[in-house]
Amino acid sequence: MNPHVRSLYHSLSQRVSRPLAGQDRPGCRTAAWPWAKPVHGYVPLAIIAFVIFLHGMTVARTAAGAQPGVPDVPVILPQQPVQAAGPAYSLAATDLPEFSWRGMLFSAQHGSGGGTVLFDNVYVRIDDGPMLYLTSNLSQEVGNGMWDPGLLWHQFTRDQTSYTIWATACNSAGCSELSDPFPFATVYTGFSCTEQTVPIAVTGGDRIVKVGEQVTLDASESYDPYGPDTENLIYRWACFFAPEEVTLNDTEDPAVVTFTPETEGKYRFCLNVRDQVDGAAYNRSEIAYVTITAVADPDDPDLLVANAGGPVVQAITGQEVILDGTKSTVPAGSTWQWMQINPVGKEDLAGLAMDFGAGSGAGPALSTSDYNADGVVDGSDLALLANNWGEVALSGSDEAMASFTPRLPRPYLFRLSINDGTQGKTDLVLVSAHLPAATDLATPPGVDSECLE
Repeated sequence: MNPHVRSLYHSLSQRVSRPLAGQDRPGCRTAAWPWAKPVHGYVPLAIIAFVIFLHGMTVARTAAGAQPGVPDVPVILPQQPVQAAGPAYSLAATDLPEFSWRGMLFSAQHGSGGGTVLFDNVYVRIDDGPMLYLTSNLSQEVGNGMWDPGLLWHQFTRDQTSYTIWATACNSAGCSELSDPFPFATVYTGFSCTEQTVPIAVTGGDRIVKVGEQVTLDASESYDPYGPDTENLIYRWACFFAPEEVTLNDTEDPAVVTFTPETEGKYRFCLNVRDQVDGAAYNRSEIAYVTITAVADPDDPDLLVANAGGPVVQAITGQEVILDGTKSTVPAGSTWQWMQINPVGKEDLAGLAMDFGAGSGAGPALSTSDYNADGVVDGSDLALLANNWGEVALSGSDEAMASFTPRLPRPYLFRLSINDGTQGKTDLVLVSAHLPAATDLATPPGVDSECLE
């Protein structure tokens, strides 16, 4: 960044940021910007003045190496074999990997730098369009006793379409640089009912169990919209957060696994189910989650367990999101508090400033700051940032259910705190809000009617 721009940016950020001392802020881009609330009229004008200073200036984003404490850049790999490019996963535009799946899984391997990865962001480009924010996923939380499983996310596809995806790994110190792009194309090679339909994973509800007793995880309610495929589904359970290392034990039923919690705390699991075509795994379902909370006495009348309804909620910008804590176990007279812990702040501003003018006269913007996906980072994106500065406006923040309307495509991380007067419990939920332009990536393609009979 130009040193004069950096100086002005630093001055602005110091004037509008308000650190909250002593607070742990797990999440992306929060250590340097713990929280901020807009002073009426001041913050938007300050941001506008800052970016007007950049007008006519090209500020290029550069990969200056990892920042201290920030995770290493992830490496993206598909969960399916590559048909065209082979195991090398060629990134050459003239030799795109080709897939035929309607529902796909991707993973990102994390490096060791920067310590624990808390959550990751995924961005996508459809054909020759702008870069779109797609989703975020929790990876590890403070106190996790599990190994880092990396990032796992799901995407639906459309026929004869090309995609390019990127990922970032985030912790309380910030986010890594974007990963190398992973471009691929989808070409549907079969149109049988099995190939058209994508199965649906069902985990069952969150539960409270007793420490030391065996727990059964049952996915047998999972199904495929094309009924005959249901009996041949392949099930994949995984634990991605726990207070101790967890071993999942298979049973005679491929949909069922068991484990025994030996430590009090939350155990979070994810489930994915897959079709089979000619004996090989095919379409992958969306990821389903379940949380098992192990306690000393599930029948204790004073038991307090916070459940924020997550761990991940998918949303669309401009549509109301409900934060649902009603699955919590709460003694009478307890108090509730929802709080966003990754509000829009100076690091979002820094990213926009670095990309200001991207896409102008040189094709669509490939920038995480193109908030309205119009192909250029300009004043309209600045206005969105300014009008959504700080924490979101939460309705019912002191009740079991709260709500807000996301306006920017980004992750929104919330902490639910419940206090019964003698003790307090917390839980996290991550809301991933994407633009309507990314809806095709979150919804399955059409299916012939005879496949649903």
